[in-house]
Amino acid sequence: AGLAAGYMGASWGAATYLVVLLSIYPIAAVILGCEAKGIEKTQVPAITAALVILNAVPRNRLAYATGAVALLAYASIAASLLAGRVRLNAERWQAAAMGIVSSCLALVVCLSVVPAALGERHLSVVNPFYRAKAVFVKTVQEQAMVNVGAFVYNYNVMIPFLVFGLWLLARNYRRPLQLFLLITALTAMYASSTFARLFALSALVVAVVAAHGLREVFSRVVSSAAEAAARRRYARAEQARTLAFAVAVVALMMFSYTGYVIGARAGNVPPTIACASVQVADTIDDWLEALAWIRDNVPEDAVIAAWWDYGYWISFVAGRRTLADNGTLNLTRISLLAEMFLSNESRALEILSRLNADYVLIFIGTVRYSLGGQTYYTLLGVGEDSKFIQMARIIGVDESKFIYPADVRSRERKPMYKDAFWQTFLGKLIPYKYVSTQVVGGRLVDLYVYSPKYPENDPTAPITLVFRSSNEKIGEVLIYKINWDVIRGSS
Repeated sequence: AGLAAGYMGASWGAATYLVVLLSIYPIAAVILGCEAKGIEKTQVPAITAALVILNAVPRNRLAYATGAVALLAYASIAASLLAGRVRLNAERWQAAAMGIVSSCLALVVCLSVVPAALGERHLSVVNPFYRAKAVFVKTVQEQAMVNVGAFVYNYNVMIPFLVFGLWLLARNYRRPLQLFLLITALTAMYASSTFARLFALSALVVAVVAAHGLREVFSRVVSSAAEAAARRRYARAEQARTLAFAVAVVALMMFSYTGYVIGARAGNVPPTIACASVQVADTIDDWLEALAWIRDNVPEDAVIAAWWDYGYWISFVAGRRTLADNGTLNLTRISLLAEMFLSNESRALEILSRLNADYVLIFIGTVRYSLGGQTYYTLLGVGEDSKFIQMARIIGVDESKFIYPADVRSRERKPMYKDAFWQTFLGKLIPYKYVSTQVVGGRLVDLYVYSPKYPENDPTAPITLVFRSSNEKIGEVLIYKINWDVIRGSS
């Protein structure tokens, strides 16, 4: 367990959760009077191995040697040495349990005031109210908060058995395995409710706990059927077991059919790429087309400037270097990219030159409209056409500088974007020109015509549009090449 947690910590910041989980368990075992004698034989080596590996990873910078998480780990080692030796009577463990709940609530509130060396994403998981200030965790789909529908979609048929399994575990909380599963399931599901990506962490334990509940349900159904068969003497117990199992399987398949149909759309392709990071249940090939183009046409030593949301796709799918990725470890670099997109062209090129970028990639949400025999486009706000608001917050610029308020739009028929937005480098990279604002389907829609500010495929131009994805459903990926020789020669 310690080696696995350490290995995970070398590749994913969510390993902090594993350290906290392994630390909370022995402390809870002592307070709740769990039958955990001998826990120190596994707990101390696991925690020690995890901390050694985590602190050896350069990017962690000994973060697991000091700070709140490290102190919790040290406390768990002490608690594991006490487990099995300290037992509390009923009144004391009940008081201790109430103390734990109160302390956790107080900790959630206090972490917003005293961060305790935790990063913004960690704080956002622990305290959902902190997300209002954490501007670095709001522009990518995998870090979005989820609603009840997401739990129904992901857990599907397991939900009733999960609830029953949790109840069974709570009844037997003094047994070590049951206590550990109960803590893991509750904390993992809480984390999943704040970050969609953390469903990957909760899936395993939810499956185990639901299976525990499912086994108990089956055992009771089979026992009842066998007793009825023996009592009535018209069927053998084995036939009753088979019938009960068949009925249960059919019921499960019918209950989860919708989930299988929806989940099969993406096949073996990561859903966010398959749907171009747009929240629609459809295949949209823009990103797959763009990444294939990058792989086949962009030199291997080229550097692509893009918003950090797409960093992993560019790095690992297309195999090209990018300036920031989804790890968000270098917040200074992300701030610089935000400044680049929202600056004028000259300042943007200055930043891109300093970062040795050769290409600039953006993703915007566009959809076609046909009105009066003319083809128009509108921006849906699923790409940089909405993420620029977070960019502005990151660099401390009021977003009202770039967009009109909703009430002004409806009252005066103003477009979404002000002229100041179109003067930014990002505004110039969006190849559309505003025409008018119309009411379409009972709502205001800004209409644009395709009108690129930079020429297409012109090697003599300082900046040229070299790729535009061809999918016409929703959104498009645009890639521009920066011809530094032309820029430096003209200057």
